Amino acid sequence: MIFNYEYKCKLENFTRLIKFDDIKILDFGCGKGIWSVNQVKNESKVKKILLYDKNKILLNYLKEKYKFNKFEISSDLEEILKKDYNVIIFSSVIQYLDPNELRLLIGNLTHNKKKILVLIIDIPFLPRYLEFLLMPFFNIKRFIFSLSLFFSNDYKKIKYFTYKKEDFKIYENKFKINYFKNLHDLKVLRYSLLLEKID
Repeated sequence: MIFNYEYKCKLENFTRLIKFDDIKILDFGCGKGIWSVNQVKNESKVKKILLYDKNKILLNYLKEKYKFNKFEISSDLEEILKKDYNVIIFSSVIQYLDPNELRLLIGNLTHNKKKILVLIIDIPFLPRYLEFLLMPFFNIKRFIFSLSLFFSNDYKKIKYFTYKKEDFKIYENKFKINYFKNLHDLKVLRYSLLLEKID
């Protein structure tokens, strides 16, 4: 498993952006998980978090880490599409999805959902190698982790995509778009955005 960077999100960073009283999150491409079980337990607005990752090797790890009943875990996308959620989070995932794949995925995941938010976190906009050279000035821990990836043959084979803000204009007819400072731990070199479905 090459993506083993440990990062814990602050749940209030998400809940302050989400105006729903009952928050049901789909964490798409969850990896090893960014959630603190204690924070989720204590946040009454968060009713459940569906953790989805296609990497089946992660399932046992996630089931052990997230035993609390607000969490559901799956590697079956068809099963996930049938579940009830009103917030989709892509955290450190978008760089591994090409723009057409992302557009289809967002379309499928938001289809038939009237009130839904899509939160995309940790969006890279600089070329990978330039970002890598700048990273030690902004986050040394993440730089050290990225250094290990750069020497991994498995990682070199993975396609990597960057996204400028203009790339999201194609969503303007279906979503209201808000851009803001990154919610992940790489504040300057990446950004986040919120897509709010238009009724």
